[in-house]
Amino acid sequence: MFSVIAFDSAAYLKQEEIRIPYGEYSLKIVREKIEREDEARNPRALSNQIIIKSHKEHQAHIAGRMFLSEFSWLFDVAIYDIMHTGGSIPIKGITDFVGHSRSRVPVDLESYSYSKKTDEQLLALGLYKEAISSNSIFFKYLGLFKILEIGMDGKQRSRWLKEYLVKKQYDDAEQLSIDMWRQGRCAVAHGKDSINVHTFHDYHRIEKFYFILKPAVRLYMENKLQIPTFKCSEEVYQI
Repeated sequence: MFSVIAFDSAAYLKQEEIRIPYGEYSLKIVREKIEREDEARNPRALSNQIIIKSHKEHQAHIAGRMFLSEFSWLFDVAIYDIMHTGGSIPIKGITDFVGHSRSRVPVDLESYSYSKKTDEQLLALGLYKEAISSNSIFFKYLGLFKILEIGMDGKQRSRWLKEYLVKKQYDDAEQLSIDMWRQGRCAVAHGKDSINVHTFHDYHRIEKFYFILKPAVRLYMENKLQIPTFKCSEEVYQI
């Protein structure tokens, strides 16, 4: 049996097809393409495909989603849409293909190497993918902030964020760290210092916090949670 995950992302795969070892599974990854079966049919856009041959279909789909979380982290790319399919033959999945006309980060999967992750690392990777892939700046910010709550209690998180902001030479770093907590994380999650998602003022406030927080979270994931990473290409393709 085959488990298939179609996905659309901010990445453009350099390899048309590649096999990746992922734990006990072998993931065949096929790049997105325009499929033309015959002249009578309109061409259709096929998403990237992850094809896994296994009798453990449910577990194989979970492994594929875990790989996508790591993929999102390693190359810092959003995953716009995911579709699950499969069967006795690897039926192709088609997502909404929402990223097709956007600029893309070229990704070379030859450089990927699997390593087993702890539960904390997997949780952080999943939150990171969901955060940077969201269309809502409010949930993007909340998802990233929750990563700082993995492995740190409130006092530790507060001290760590303040020290980070001081090192990065932000003005009034202590007050900024408080605002990012109360007017950012708590405002989105619990309504404290209430937030109105329809106002530009609140949108831009959270957007500002998000772009300050994102590199901090990546530093925390790499240094404190010990999640492997590597430097990616800074090229961008226009697709």
